Amino acid sequence: MGGCAELRRQLPVVVYVAVGLQEGHLLDRDTADSFASHIRQFVHEFGRLHPNVLVQTALYPETELREQIRRRNASGLGPDLILTSADLANALLQQGLVSAMPLDQEERNQIDPALLDQVIDSHGHQAGQPLVLFTQLACFDRRRVPTPPATLKELLAQTATGTQVGLSLELGGLLWSAGSLGGLPGINAAARGLQPSPEQKQGLVRWLRWLQEANNQQRVTFLGDQASLRQRLAAGSLDWISCQSSDLDGLRRSLGSHLGISTLPDGEGQRASPLNNLRVLALGRNSSRHQRAMAIALARYSLKPLVQKTLTLDNRSFLPANRYVNVPVQSSQVLATMVGARQRGESSEALVRWFQLGDPRVKELEAVLVPLVFGVIEPEAATEAFVTILQKRR
Repeated sequence: MGGCAELRRQLPVVVYVAVGLQEGHLLDRDTADSFASHIRQFVHEFGRLHPNVLVQTALYPETELREQIRRRNASGLGPDLILTSADLANALLQQGLVSAMPLDQEERNQIDPALLDQVIDSHGHQAGQPLVLFTQLACFDRRRVPTPPATLKELLAQTATGTQVGLSLELGGLLWSAGSLGGLPGINAAARGLQPSPEQKQGLVRWLRWLQEANNQQRVTFLGDQASLRQRLAAGSLDWISCQSSDLDGLRRSLGSHLGISTLPDGEGQRASPLNNLRVLALGRNSSRHQRAMAIALARYSLKPLVQKTLTLDNRSFLPANRYVNVPVQSSQVLATMVGARQRGESSEALVRWFQLGDPRVKELEAVLVPLVFGVIEPEAATEAFVTILQKRR
């Protein structure tokens, strides 16, 4: 009997990891290689500790991930771990498609409290273990933008000298500018079901008017999605765009040393409010006892300070979730910029709770943004529409 128990410990345990590709990322070879390489780094070291564990990964567009998991769970073939955004992990837990992640208090203490709060539901259940944080930035071509604009005023001033600026018509790609122009308090109040004060409404009007006036600038182009901005910067038809740090791998391949990054422009006395993207590991529901144990062990291993620091330094595309990892900002301008974006993003963390994948209010708000930007409706009317939509309960 003892020999049988030893044999079971030595038999291979296959851990299947489903990786959700962020919206706007095409499922091509470069993307697959980039995402897989991030996982392979800590999986390889984990395999030294657990040589009988085989980790298999599969990539899915995040917009399809929920349905893929639902279908695979129904056939008993669901993944053991899911690498996805915090908001989708919350939705998956609420719908019973994943299991709560068991972490003891010591492990929870290692995670930045603001990040941990994004994956704890009203019952105290944890939808996933925070892994890394992708930040929202400005990306530009150094050949045509030698000095990145620090303020919105500087941004528009540079367009007058020939800089081609690209902005997204997606709400997630524009909310950073709400902080710069004082629109964030009104958005947060309305999203909580409150009536914004007259001053907060004025901040919303100011933000929406700036978007409309920016579109009147000859060298400011609004595009439908983040992928289009990224592609046109890589092709040379745009010089400056808002971007996510998850875009950096692809842009480095296209622009090489000409790629520059900076924090997004602030306003007059107001800081930008980037929406940073937390990626987490969630637990599947179809695992065997051994698969569940190894999936949890792999998730916990990924949180170790040395693993987190190695991932951060090797990739320079995200920040660690472990708050005890010292990010060497003095030796890396890229990491210093992402830390700056992380700090600015604290002002928009309240938005993360309602700005979730599939929230119908997002599409409704974008339906107001398009006619606003192109001058069909006035900022005051758009503000009233924004407040009405935001006050709706999901």
